[in-house]
Amino acid sequence: MLTMLLDGEIVARGPDGERVIPAADFFLGFFTTALEPGEILTEVRLADPPDGAAIEEFARRHGDFAIVAAAAAIDVEDGACTRARVVVGGVDEVPLRLEAAEEVLAGSDLGAEVIEEAAQAAARAVEPGSDIHGSAEYRKKLTAVLLRRALTRAVGR
Repeated sequence: MLTMLLDGEIVARGPDGERVIPAADFFLGFFTTALEPGEILTEVRLADPPDGAAIEEFARRHGDFAIVAAAAAIDVEDGACTRARVVVGGVDEVPLRLEAAEEVLAGSDLGAEVIEEAAQAAARAVEPGSDIHGSAEYRKKLTAVLLRRALTRAVGR
């Protein structure tokens, strides 16, 4: 998630040389990546750090995979959001960037009403499955709650 949040790239090296994989293309499914046979991950490159960022997650027990995780990164100039990145995990096989929430934040004052609107846009944008850890509806609600918390922390930094 962090690599996607910060516009990262994965550098892989194998028998055919080195290649750079955008983070959004690296994760293919549960425990499946874009690494080819014989390749190893040698480097992770991240963009410049944002003005504020935060990650919130919910898991049943400490150390478990998150049932839902939400990450937010924002840049602010003259009191307005100039760039926002929102990524969630646990709602699909791979982390998802939520452009619907980012669009709500872009150009805004990042006040409480805007943060709530972005959280609700994120919940509407995800289509999680249900399993023994939580229903799809539960994961949608967690998406909104955790993104609201992450954005509030990111703005406060």
